[in-house]
Amino acid sequence: MPSKSKSQRRLMGWVHACQKHGKCDSSKVKKLADDIKAKDVEDFAKTKHKGLPEKTNKKKGMFSEWLKKKTQFESCEIKNYMFFSNLNVIKDRVNELLSMDPLEIDAMIEDGHDWAREHLATAKDDIEEVHNWLTTREY
Repeated sequence: MPSKSKSQRRLMGWVHACQKHGKCDSSKVKKLADDIKAKDVEDFAKTKHKGLPEKTNKKKGMFSEWLKKKTQFESCEIKNYMFFSNLNVIKDRVNELLSMDPLEIDAMIEDGHDWAREHLATAKDDIEEVHNWLTTREY
């Protein structure tokens, strides 16, 4: 999952360094390093900084939502909690996109951002495959 701001990316960089070298800048960084898988931290930390805002405008950022959902699924005995966490993130993002102005999105896509249409088509195909596999399996 990519970082949504430069400050979030920096924080995840510190957490990544803490996990890798054991040198933690603060107790907050240490707690995050203990709570989050190295792969997840790496995904946040490797986000390109170009074009990211310094901070997000939301009171609760995407990272906070992700951490809350991750903890919610880890507390039970579900081994594949990230599967469910990822489904929740997908659902949240789709709802957010559906609440946006369709004419504005259409104009943005027509203005040379057709890669968004291609990514969405690929994601739809992937989700359809998982759905079909899960709903047609016999145990």
